[in-house]
Amino acid sequence: MATPKFQSEEALHGQICDYLKLQYREVVFRSDHEAGRKRHPAEQGKIKRLNSSRAWPDLFLAEPRAGFHGLFIEIKKEGTRIKKRDGHYVADPHVREQALMLHTLGTHGYMATFGIGFDHCKDIIDEYLALPKPNYTPPEYNVTLPEPTKEPDDGSPF
Repeated sequence: MATPKFQSEEALHGQICDYLKLQYREVVFRSDHEAGRKRHPAEQGKIKRLNSSRAWPDLFLAEPRAGFHGLFIEIKKEGTRIKKRDGHYVADPHVREQALMLHTLGTHGYMATFGIGFDHCKDIIDEYLALPKPNYTPPEYNVTLPEPTKEPDDGSPF
């Protein structure tokens, strides 16, 4: 699935989430689709207070595989340079902060990486989800859940 070379990061993010929903319906994921949005300073302060870092990755797949607790991807649009030719990260302080966060998450048992463009992100997701699943399910999760109803019978929104 070819994508425009210079599509926005927001459009790319949506395309990756659509891909996950179509190809991996059972996968639980969380997308921080508003990460790059401009905010009022008061809102920025609140977000800073409620998070450990502003470098939190864009996408998280809550799917354990092959010893990893889950997958984090920092999504970048096609053509974004993360590293220089010598292998060092570019001078952009935010990219360096994101690289440090990905490294930290990796040391905490997660697969964490940059994904540049749709095809690269898709390959990361496909390769990760092809890894073996853990064989253990806690006993409290060995239950059959009822099918969800379309609308509540009592008029409650819950």
